[in-house]
Amino acid sequence: MTRTLTVALRVPCVIALLLAFGSGPSAEADLVADWGERFGDPGAPGADFQTVSAVESDSQGNLFIAGEFRGTMESGDTTLSSTNLATYDGFLSKFTPAGQHVWSVTFGGSDNEFVHDLKFCATGGIVVVGVSRSPQLISNGDSIATAGQGDAFLSYYDADGVHQVTEVWGGPGYDRALSVDCVSSGNFIVTGTFWGTVDFGSGPPVTSAGLADFYLLEVLPSGGVTSVATYGGSGDEKWASVCVDDDDDITFAGTFEDTVDFGNGPLVSLGVQDACLVNFAAVGSAATWSKDFGATAGSDAVWATSVATDGDNFFLTGFFSGSASIAKPNLTSAGGFDMFVGVFKSNGSSVWSVRGGSTGGDYGNHITYYDGQLAVTGLYGGNADFGSFNLQAVGSFDAVMFVTDLAGNVTLAKSGGGLTYDSARQSVMNAAGVTVCGDFSGSADFDSLQLTTWTSTEADGYVVRYSDLTATDVMGTVLPAGVALHLGAPTPNPARGATRIEYRSSVASGVLSAEVFDIAGRRVRTLRAGSAGSARTGVLQWDGRGDRGARVPAGVYFVRATDGVSTTQRRVTVVR
Repeated sequence: MTRTLTVALRVPCVIALLLAFGSGPSAEADLVADWGERFGDPGAPGADFQTVSAVESDSQGNLFIAGEFRGTMESGDTTLSSTNLATYDGFLSKFTPAGQHVWSVTFGGSDNEFVHDLKFCATGGIVVVGVSRSPQLISNGDSIATAGQGDAFLSYYDADGVHQVTEVWGGPGYDRALSVDCVSSGNFIVTGTFWGTVDFGSGPPVTSAGLADFYLLEVLPSGGVTSVATYGGSGDEKWASVCVDDDDDITFAGTFEDTVDFGNGPLVSLGVQDACLVNFAAVGSAATWSKDFGATAGSDAVWATSVATDGDNFFLTGFFSGSASIAKPNLTSAGGFDMFVGVFKSNGSSVWSVRGGSTGGDYGNHITYYDGQLAVTGLYGGNADFGSFNLQAVGSFDAVMFVTDLAGNVTLAKSGGGLTYDSARQSVMNAAGVTVCGDFSGSADFDSLQLTTWTSTEADGYVVRYSDLTATDVMGTVLPAGVALHLGAPTPNPARGATRIEYRSSVASGVLSAEVFDIAGRRVRTLRAGSAGSARTGVLQWDGRGDRGARVPAGVYFVRATDGVSTTQRRVTVVR
C-alpha cells in the first residue's frame, strides 16, 4: 500500500550569506574535535536511547541532523517532546556553521519511528527516510496512515523546516527506507528492503521472492512514485545504499544471500552473505554493470552498508569476515569482522581496497567523499589498526572515524567513546572539517572534548566536529604535528561566559602570545603578550570580554596563539 500526504509549498525568502571557505581539510592536517553537542533526555531518569542517525551539510556549511528520541530531548536551545512519551519519534534539526541551533521538527505517532538517512537537495529542501511502526505518521500536524508492523517512509521539508510531503510504502511485513539521494531534476531516489506484498504506487503490487527483497524508487518532491524496481532471490536481502553521480546514473550497494539478478545476469553469493555494487542508468532499467564481493569461505560474509561518489568513481564501505575479494588486493580480517573501503571506476572496474580493525568485531557504517578524501565512520572494539594508526577502544565498542586519500592511504583515524557502547553512524565533510554523528553511553571523550549523558542509564545522541588545525610558521609553511603548537578544544564551546583552551608546545617557553579576533579579523582581546610562558603545556582562559572589559557580542571568534615557532588558532562561538 502507498499513501501520499502533500501540503502547499511555501517559498522562503532567500538571504545571501557570504562565508569565506578555503579548500577542504588537508590530508596531513591535525583534525581535532573542537565542537560537539549532546542530544539527550533532560527529563526523569530512565533507559531512553536517543541517537543522531544522519548528518548532512549545505553549500554554506549549515548542518542538518536527523535521528530518533523518546520522551523529551534537547536539540540546541530547544526541548523536543515525542508524540507518545513511551515510544520513539524522529527529529530533524538545522544548525549554523558555528553550531548554533536554527530550527527543529519532529515526526511520529503512537508507536516507534526510526531514521536511517537524510539528504540536502539542490532544490534547497531536506529529505528524510526511515521506518514507521505507528498506525498514523504525524509531521507538523499533518497525518498519514501506515499499513503494517513497519512501513518505509519519506518526509520532505523546505529550507525553513516546513513539511512539504510524506510518502509511506508498506504491506503486512517489515519494510524499510534505508538510503536516499537526489537527481538533477529534484526527484528523490530511495532504496530499502520489503517483505511480502507491497503497492509502491507505480505499477501493480509486488511480492518479495524470498524473505526481504531490495527496492529502488524514484519519487517526486510533490509526492508520488514515478518508477519502481525490485530485486531479490530465495534468501534475505539485508542492507541497501544508493548514490547518484554527475550524469544522474544510479549506483546501488547492498548485502544479499543466495542469488539475485539486477537485469544483467545473476549474482551468486560465495559466503553466508555477499556484498553487491550495481549501476543503473535509471530506476527500472537493467543494470549497466553489477559486481558481487564474497568471502572465500562459505562460513564468512561481506556486508556493504554505504556507497558514495565523487561524480565519477564509486566508494564502498561495510565489513567482512575471513578473506574477501572486494577490490585490489584481497583482504583478510584480523579476526571477527573488519571494516573495509573499496574504490571502483565508473565502469565498475576495481581500483583498490583497504581494511581496518581488530581481532574482535569492527563495523563500517557510512562513507562520504569531499575534495579528494574519504571519511568512513563506524564502531570497533579492542586494539585496532587503521593504516599506520593504532587505536585502543575504552569500552566494549568505541566510535571510529578514519580518512583516506584517493590512493588508499589512511591519513587520519579518530576514536571516541567511554566505558560502554558508542557508535559513529554517519559523517559529512566540508571546508570546516569532518562532522560525525552517532550515539554514546555514560561519558565519552572525543580528543579533549568530553560529552556526558543526562543519566547513567541512557544513551544519548551526539554530533562532533573535527576541524583542520594545521599550524604554520611565520612564513605560512605547514609544520609537522610534532613541531606545531597544539590547542585543545575550547571548553565550553559555544560559551556564554568564560572558556578555556589547553595548549601543548614543542618549545620549552610555551605560548608567547595569544589574542582573540572577531570574524572580521579585528583584535578584540590580548590574552597573553610579551613574556614567555612557564611550561610546554598550559591553559589559555578567555572570559568572553574585550580589552576594555565589556562583554563581546554573540558571534564567532578566533583565539590565535604562537610559541615563536608556530602559530595556530581555535574557533569559539559566543552566545548570549
